[in-house]
Amino acid sequence: MKDHLRCIRGPTTSSGGTASLSLATSPATSTTARQTRVASIGSGGDALGTLLSGLVTTLLVTLLLTACTPRAEEGARLGAEAVESAELPRTEVRLPPPPSFQKDHAPARYADDTLSIEGLRAELARHLDQTVTVRGVITELYSCPACPKGTRCRPCDKPYFWLADSKDSPRDRSLMVTDYTDQPKAAGRRNPLASGQSYLITGRFAKASPSGSLAADGLLIYQGHQPLPDGTP
Repeated sequence: MKDHLRCIRGPTTSSGGTASLSLATSPATSTTARQTRVASIGSGGDALGTLLSGLVTTLLVTLLLTACTPRAEEGARLGAEAVESAELPRTEVRLPPPPSFQKDHAPARYADDTLSIEGLRAELARHLDQTVTVRGVITELYSCPACPKGTRCRPCDKPYFWLADSKDSPRDRSLMVTDYTDQPKAAGRRNPLASGQSYLITGRFAKASPSGSLAADGLLIYQGHQPLPDGTP
């Protein structure tokens, strides 16, 4: 190979360096180079064919995707329209009425100038240690529990009862009436007290009774009562 190569130097620069370096080949070497270029062209042709085949495949896939995508979207749209157009069976829902959180309030005073329990306590300081007449319904009557024979039981409490503005009033909105048995027995026999009955109760409004009962919001020390007709508010 060395016999076929010649080194050709270019002109020397002013600084003494070589401007260029080139190789010259002999005729035999030129023939070999031409054969090498033909082989390279053949290899390049195969690579070009592979590249063109890949480009054609990519183009076909792109065309197929472009053709199929609108149909898929159209199918999805038609499916959504079918779902929207389908009528569901109508179900009637009946809910109970909403609860009322408003309390029923009795008037502070009735037309006959008697007080309600709420009206009595609304002006506690004004009515304290005063004799008042209150209208209400008895919600609970105390009765001493029976004591079995031969058993030592605790003494009975002084009978008392609870008076409220309505039959369904809770205990904390009711008024304790005490010491009513200290009155003449004849009065009790004529008008016996009964639970669930409405009455006018007269007594002294206080925070403590002679029998030892205590109530911070006041109690009534019994003096007398008068039954009211059924249905009287």
